[in-house]
Amino acid sequence: MGFSAIALTAKLLLQLGSTVPSLSDLAFGFRPIVIGYLHLVLLGMITLFLLSYFFAGGYIQANKKTSFAVFLFAAGVILNEILLMTQGVSAMSYTSVPFINELLFATALILFSGAFLLFVTSLKVFRN
Repeated sequence: MGFSAIALTAKLLLQLGSTVPSLSDLAFGFRPIVIGYLHLVLLGMITLFLLSYFFAGGYIQANKKTSFAVFLFAAGVILNEILLMTQGVSAMSYTSVPFINELLFATALILFSGAFLLFVTSLKVFRN
């Protein structure tokens, strides 16, 4: 729930900053920043909030495996945001970050691993 609140705060601050016209033109002109913003909202805010809601409501049983899966997923979200914002800020100065696409792919694998592990551990809970 804390990560979701941090993502909401970051989203609101970014929206506040985009009210400045020159900053808005600069930010929305670079694809990695737009993608990073969308990931912040969808993965950071909504998905992490839903996962915490499912834990609090008892829809997902809290144990070591499910906690590790959610932690892995949340770490992937944070790493994804860092990499996308790094790519976006470097694009503003027209510099290239080496191996950024490979790092983003590795982060996608971390996100998938966390989601898949959560799915598998949830299946075991429903079978019992």
